[in-house]
Amino acid sequence: MSSVAPIKDLAVILSAAALVTLLFRKLRQPVVLGYILAGILISPKTSSLHLISDLSNTRVWADLGVIFLMYSVGLEFTFQKLVRVGLVSLITALIEILSMGALGFLCGRWLGWPLSECIVLAGMLSISSTTVIVKALDELGLKTKRFAEVVYGVLVVEDLVAILFIVSLSMLTLRSIPLSSDMLFASLKLFFVIVSWFLAGYFLVPSFLRYTNRLLDSETLVVFSTGFCLCLAVMAASSGYSLVLGAFIMGSILAASPLSERIGELIRPLRDLFVAIFFVTVGMMVDMKALGQHPEKIVFLAVITVACKGSAAAIGALTSGESIHNALRTGLSLAQIGEFSFIIAGLGYSLGLASESLFTMAVAISAITSFTAPYSIRFSEKVAQWADKVLPDSLKNRLAAYAAWVRRPGDRFDRRQFYRRLLRFVLNGVLVTLVFQLVKQYGLPFLEGWMTKGASLSAVVLSFLLASPFIWGMFFAFRPKVQLIQDTPLLEFYVCEFLTVIWLGLLTDVFLQTAASFLITLTFLVILFLSSRAGLEKSYRWFEGQLLSNLTPSASEQTKSLANLLAPWDLHLVRVKVHPNSQLAGLALVDAGIRVRYGVNVVIIHRGVKAIVNPEADERLYPGDELLVLGTDEQIDSLRDAAEGVMLREQAMRRLSDYSLKRLFVGDSNLYAGQRLRDSGLREIGALVVGLERGSYREINPAADTLLKQGDVLWIVSDKD
Repeated sequence: MSSVAPIKDLAVILSAAALVTLLFRKLRQPVVLGYILAGILISPKTSSLHLISDLSNTRVWADLGVIFLMYSVGLEFTFQKLVRVGLVSLITALIEILSMGALGFLCGRWLGWPLSECIVLAGMLSISSTTVIVKALDELGLKTKRFAEVVYGVLVVEDLVAILFIVSLSMLTLRSIPLSSDMLFASLKLFFVIVSWFLAGYFLVPSFLRYTNRLLDSETLVVFSTGFCLCLAVMAASSGYSLVLGAFIMGSILAASPLSERIGELIRPLRDLFVAIFFVTVGMMVDMKALGQHPEKIVFLAVITVACKGSAAAIGALTSGESIHNALRTGLSLAQIGEFSFIIAGLGYSLGLASESLFTMAVAISAITSFTAPYSIRFSEKVAQWADKVLPDSLKNRLAAYAAWVRRPGDRFDRRQFYRRLLRFVLNGVLVTLVFQLVKQYGLPFLEGWMTKGASLSAVVLSFLLASPFIWGMFFAFRPKVQLIQDTPLLEFYVCEFLTVIWLGLLTDVFLQTAASFLITLTFLVILFLSSRAGLEKSYRWFEGQLLSNLTPSASEQTKSLANLLAPWDLHLVRVKVHPNSQLAGLALVDAGIRVRYGVNVVIIHRGVKAIVNPEADERLYPGDELLVLGTDEQIDSLRDAAEGVMLREQAMRRLSDYSLKRLFVGDSNLYAGQRLRDSGLREIGALVVGLERGSYREINPAADTLLKQGDVLWIVSDKD
């Protein structure tokens, strides 16, 4: 019977979620709120019916919900898109996190809490709920908006900061604050882990899917993609990080594959199912009795969260160069806290850094702000329109000029070649470090069991051999193309070589722990380059070519990166699909008035495997075409209505079951007698003649010039009316 308990709990959760969300659908309210309410109703802390046997059983289902949600976000949020909104999201997130962290710490001190609880509260109020916001944006149909892209980027930065905070929280004791050196080490470790996963994933996974594409039917593809997701999620958890981080990174890696859209469609049912379970679980964590003990503190912190967090995010978006409209919508979308907040509070409680009441308040504030979040996102458009009316024109013009100045390319591309070489040096350094770490973790124990002496030196030799192509990439990352006496390129080249030796010396010292580590490193480098320099260069060029082929953005992504420069005017690129019943289907671009009527530009038309870049005005739109269009949110919405649903009237459409085969007798008084079939008018009234009986003679699909005679029997297909 023990194996039945988890299934029983799952049945109760899904049944409660279904019943409550039906009501919310009827009331046109966000489904997320229905899930949370369902959790409150069936929680053992609220209900006396004991519907849930063990809350720990539901934790696994809830974790799967977060994993699949972040996985699907990663599938839509490609590496190129991360780069495209990276600076905007980074500035916005840092301003918001620092502001809310400082405010949370001050609120804790004002309430008279201990120093450790103040730090925990600062972390709680700094992180928004990725799950709630992504689900709300999806339900409200806003995930393709420009501000939504910024919000997604901010959430990614916040999740990384939350992971770093959780790592550093374990270093915190009641008597001390984490040392800056510990924080720096944790940050560097997180950076190396993420970059190495991205590099390894971009090199291996898209290539694997490309070579096995013919063997991947829907069943195999969903098994493979789900397996990849869970493997990296587990790897992240075993490395001391969050399952969410691994799921998101794997989604971003698979987004580089041409199968990303197909994978997204296949896992959507899994995502929706487990996300519903997650939100119900959140509702079950709310202790209604404990809430009555600190109502004033909960309300105070909830108000602070909604008001100040939204304001800080809006100010951050303005600082990064977003328009007033997008900045306000970004701020209102981020005005809440979620799962990471009560994870931080729960960890603080387990470490003895915070009281149980703080954890209860974290869950309560998260639940309250989860209720308000969908409404703040929904009404953000009206707030932005109101602000646009009441703000003076002089202020709006200054902010627009500032946004244009921030987005102006200026001199930041003058040293593009230097930054590209620096990136190559750092990425190769990460790969070299990864190889040394893997050899230390897996190769060294094997060598120590196989040989009594020299295991460490053998591990160093093995590391150098395996990492040799990437060592070559580090060593010659700044090699000038023309070997002339030019101070700057040669100086950069020599500094790069020196830093490579230092980097490798430190890695070698991890194995040997001797003063001669750097001398041994130089010896290995000389032997390596003298023996097989040409082979190393060839191997590295092959690896770099494979990686770049997977990372190279498509024509649409290249256009998106250029479109980012138009952000001060709220222009961005969105995909719009032409529905078979659309009023645009069959029309040429000029006849449809895409540019004149809707104000958008069609950049690319995707038709099957064909991509029509910069289509001509006489290019026709066909059902199923996917358009990459450039315009404002309002312009794209009007085009989307025309392309995807304006002609669609499901209630008025004839269903197949409305048509049937009928028998029509041509009698004496029948008007059809003596007329040819084409002149009978049957086709005009929606009747298709498929057969003719004349005595013992039968004919299928009679010709249009057939003369109808008295006594003929016609077989026709028409609607039942």
